Amino acid sequence: MPAPPDHGDPADRAFDQAIGFIIRLQADPLAPDLLAALSAWREADPLHDVAWREAAEIHGMSGRALDPRRGGTSRRGFMVGGLALGGAAVAGLGPGLVRMARADHRTGTGQIADFTLPQGAGLTLGPKSAVAVDDDPGLPGIRLLDGLAICTVSGSEDAPFRLRAGTLDVTARGPAVLGCSLSGGVARLTVEAGRVETPRDPGGRMLGAGDLLRDGGDGIELRRAALEAGDGIAWREQRLVVDDEAVAAVVSEIARWIPGQVILADPWLGSARVGGVFDLARPLSAVSAAVLPHGGHVREIAPYLTLVTRF
Repeated sequence: MPAPPDHGDPADRAFDQAIGFIIRLQADPLAPDLLAALSAWREADPLHDVAWREAAEIHGMSGRALDPRRGGTSRRGFMVGGLALGGAAVAGLGPGLVRMARADHRTGTGQIADFTLPQGAGLTLGPKSAVAVDDDPGLPGIRLLDGLAICTVSGSEDAPFRLRAGTLDVTARGPAVLGCSLSGGVARLTVEAGRVETPRDPGGRMLGAGDLLRDGGDGIELRRAALEAGDGIAWREQRLVVDDEAVAAVVSEIARWIPGQVILADPWLGSARVGGVFDLARPLSAVSAAVLPHGGHVREIAPYLTLVTRF
């Protein structure tokens, strides 16, 4: 296959390379050498991982294991769906990738990292996460683009701090600790300490410790005093605490600790609800614990490729 054009912008170049991998996977989706090369490429640069995850999501890499009566998944029984890469399909997809790829801070698989923001706030990013810094002098802050984050804010009336994750939008005008996540199409924001205000809070202008905002695509939901202290940011200690959440969102968060690609192949399974405490130190077991109540099974069908199905 000819090499992709060498675009000057690193984000565009990474996107071209991600598409190249997708085209090659279309021909042989379980080739061990190709999967190993893909994993090495993704680990080589956080920009590569961002490009791969967006390209894979955009083009519907929602693997489908065919013919369960065969009792296994053959090399040709695994099909990667939605990989038509015509010019019309690719056109217009760049802005989303560029927005992600130009994040000011990023992390890789299993990586938790601390940063100091220009506003003096502390930022902890979970694995495979990305944020952009808003430099608005009147209302500085960050926007979570993907993944998991904790903000420790020393805000004041004269120096407020804004945090956005998906449709969620809050402002701290005093000291606060905030946790947020954006995974599997679900945005969540928790107040661990302090108080924040939000113009989109359906139950009032102020949120306090233990309050949770959530938007899974059907509108913003407020849950007052929904969490014990530390539960919203327990992933920092390798625990994931969820209550009545979609399996797809839970698997998406756990997958940040798993090298390679984790594919949830069944839409019904992804929409099922689950709750509990999951051990992120054993992420494959955590995925199994999340899907087993609904008949799900986890298979490592190749290096760096994990498939979740209902058979």
